[in-house]
Amino acid sequence: MYLKHHEGQIEDILNYLDELYLHHIEKMEEGRIDRMIIRRNSNELKIELKKIHTQIIKLQKKQLGQKDKIAFAHYRISNLERIIEKIQARHQTNQEDL
Repeated sequence: MYLKHHEGQIEDILNYLDELYLHHIEKMEEGRIDRMIIRRNSNELKIELKKIHTQIIKLQKKQLGQKDKIAFAHYRISNLERIIEKIQARHQTNQEDL
């Protein structure tokens, strides 16, 4: 009777250890799956970041081009203003000479 009692206890302990081992394996697999999902999401985010970075560079280049056009337009306007001032001065001088 005493031996049967211990055998039952030993079997209970072994069953518990099996369940604990299986639970541990399940948790490890869940962790592995979680890491795989995180890695996949991380890779997707890196790809998106590269796309966005490329778009930003394109926009910056476009902006620089626009700034160059604006600077050139300012240069042309100031040249035209000087030409108009010279024409007005000559016209004024011609008016005075008449």
